[in-house]
Amino acid sequence: MKKSIFILLLILTPALLFSQSNPTQPSDSFQLSRNQARLTLLKSVVLPGWGEHSLGYHTRGFALQGSELLCWAAYAAFTFIGEARKKDMKAFAAEHAGVEPSNKSKEYFADISKYDNIYQYNEAMYRNRSISLVYSNVDKYYWDWDNENNRKDFDNIRFDSGVYLRNASLATTALIINRLVSVIDIMSLTSGRINESNSRVRASFQPGLISQRLSITIDM
Repeated sequence: MKKSIFILLLILTPALLFSQSNPTQPSDSFQLSRNQARLTLLKSVVLPGWGEHSLGYHTRGFALQGSELLCWAAYAAFTFIGEARKKDMKAFAAEHAGVEPSNKSKEYFADISKYDNIYQYNEAMYRNRSISLVYSNVDKYYWDWDNENNRKDFDNIRFDSGVYLRNASLATTALIINRLVSVIDIMSLTSGRINESNSRVRASFQPGLISQRLSITIDM
C-alpha cells in the first residue's frame, strides 16, 4: 500500500509542483465571458494544463501536462510488464504443473499456487465443507506440481503480475486526479473574472506539496 501511494505521488509530482510557478496572471485585468470560462474549463477536462495555457499560465500548464505524460507512460509500462508476467505465469504453470491455462480465472491460479495438486486442494475443500469450491471436472482443472519450489516460484510470478496490473490501475486513478487538479485550478484562476454580473459561483484554490485548500462560495 505504501509503495502504491509513493507511485501515485511520483507521477503527480509535476502537477503538485505547479504551486511553485508564478501565481499572478501576466495581465490581471483580463475578463472572460461565461462561454469562454466554460470552454477553458472543458479544455482542462480534455487535457490538463490546456486551460492554463489559454489563460497565459504556461508554467502551470506545462507542469500539469508533464503529469499527464507521466501518468500515461506509467499506465503503458505497468500494463505491458503485468501482462508479460501473466503470460510467463501461465507458461510456467503449463510446464511444471501440467496446467491447461486457457479460460482459467485468476482465482484458479491463486488456488494452484497454494496446493501441490488438484486432489490435495479438493480434499481440503471437502474437509472445510466448501463443496462449491471443489473442482469436480478434474481433467479440465488438473494440476500437479513437479516440486514445491516451482510452485513457490509460480506464486512469486503471479504476485508480480498482480502488483504491476494494480499499479496500472493506480495510474488511471492519477489521470482522473490530474484532471481534477486542473479543473479546480481553472475555477480558481477564472473566479471573479467572468464578465457577467449574475455569476454566483466563486472558487479559490491554494495548491501545495504538503497541503491544499479549496473554497467554493455560492452567492444566494
